Amino acid sequence: MRYGVIILLVSFLVVLPQAMLQSYLQYFLPTLIAQGSNIDVYNVFAAILTLIGIFLNPVMLFILMYLVGRNLRLNSVYLAVLGYLFLGGLLGGLVGRAVIYYASPVVPKTVIDSVTILTYSLESAIPVVFAGFTAAAIAYFGKARGQTTTTSPAEA
Repeated sequence: MRYGVIILLVSFLVVLPQAMLQSYLQYFLPTLIAQGSNIDVYNVFAAILTLIGIFLNPVMLFILMYLVGRNLRLNSVYLAVLGYLFLGGLLGGLVGRAVIYYASPVVPKTVIDSVTILTYSLESAIPVVFAGFTAAAIAYFGKARGQTTTTSPAEA
């Protein structure tokens, strides 16, 4: 599939920043609180980034997958599109969470923690599949509707 790498990259790059932010809030913020830092600045910064991520990520994913979906024959490659979206979302969540998690100086690194990272990554991959496939399907059906032309009786 020619667009598989593009779909994989789109879903990966949309999930990565959000996963990193969630890991930052989960692992680094308690460390800063324990060290007695001025936590108000960090809380405001994290709240702004979270709000931007909540609104920007689904919209950006929808727009990019709509543009990719216009060039797909979705009726023959829908399973591949679903697989690439899931894999990209999963990898974006894994990389984003693992980078922040393993950079944290305080959190103990155990097998249970690795399973937790995988669970959170699965949690972030599923919405990517739904939003991305919905956008591709809307683009495909919009393109299919525009290509069907009917002739009027006067033209026939």
